[in-house]
Amino acid sequence: PPSLDIKHVMGLSDLKKKLPEAAFGKKNYTGNEVCFQGVYSSLYEVEISNKDQSKMDQLVENLKEKDLAIIKYLQDQGVLILLTSSAL
Repeated sequence: PPSLDIKHVMGLSDLKKKLPEAAFGKKNYTGNEVCFQGVYSSLYEVEISNKDQSKMDQLVENLKEKDLAIIKYLQDQGVLILLTSSAL
């Protein structure tokens, strides 16, 4: 989507307590999905349009500095979690 309405952030340490450890191991994803302890996780890389690059660079830097993840609750009861690659 061209924009995403974000209302929740969570510290990575808190997020890692709530999700299986396998969700944070990049090597665990064959293809782009992993299932561990009944929790399915998919891994995707986000591409940013050139016009929004400076805003995204600033956002990513803030996420890294503050050790945060962006949380978006989806209509199908799923959750979209945006993290920096350094969190994996």
